[in-house]
Amino acid sequence: SAEDFMSAVRRAHKIYLDPKRWSQVQKTAMEGDYSWTKSALKYVEMYEAALANRKAKPASVREA
Repeated sequence: SAEDFMSAVRRAHKIYLDPKRWSQVQKTAMEGDYSWTKSALKYVEMYEAALANRKAKPASVREA
């Protein structure tokens, strides 16, 4: 909702104005792995799990 969005913006602005907290947010963000490689590996894992799940079901269930 618009109210929730504004609340989030206000919280972010408050953190931004506090140099110590802002620095911690930056450090935490830089420690994360946001690469496509990680995302692609997770997608492959999900795809393989879906295929394994499909193969585990009898054909009559899959066709329903």
